[in-house]
Amino acid sequence: MRPLVRPYTDPAGGQWYVASAHYPTDNLGSAAYQFVMANMARGDLGVFRHGLPGEEGRNVTAVSPDRAEVLRVSRLLGKRGGADIEHHSGVIERMVMRRARFVVEARQRDAKAGRYKIKHPGRGAVLNADGSMSDDMPQGQG
Repeated sequence: MRPLVRPYTDPAGGQWYVASAHYPTDNLGSAAYQFVMANMARGDLGVFRHGLPGEEGRNVTAVSPDRAEVLRVSRLLGKRGGADIEHHSGVIERMVMRRARFVVEARQRDAKAGRYKIKHPGRGAVLNADGSMSDDMPQGQG
């Protein structure tokens, strides 16, 4: 089943939408992530490739306050064979906080509008509850 678009209300009362797909391997998750990034226009969208330790990036999740963006990603993930997966609200909250934090920080440093790919070498990084990335692992570059 194609990933469903689910609503999520953040702690401040903001409305977000989420779609998440699970793939059987890290390589398939990576290919789906690259497919989404190549086929989505710039917007308010945050796309995460993630997984539990030992599973690498088998999941791809999109978060945005724009439902239409997330619906489009859901369709793209489905075309790549992604199975719907619903994450615990704490996981979604971290992604939403990361997306919001990234946008605010980019505006504060007058970064150009556009899409930024943040890559974490090796096994990736840990996403903290406040939307920051773990300090004990190298940071990606956007």
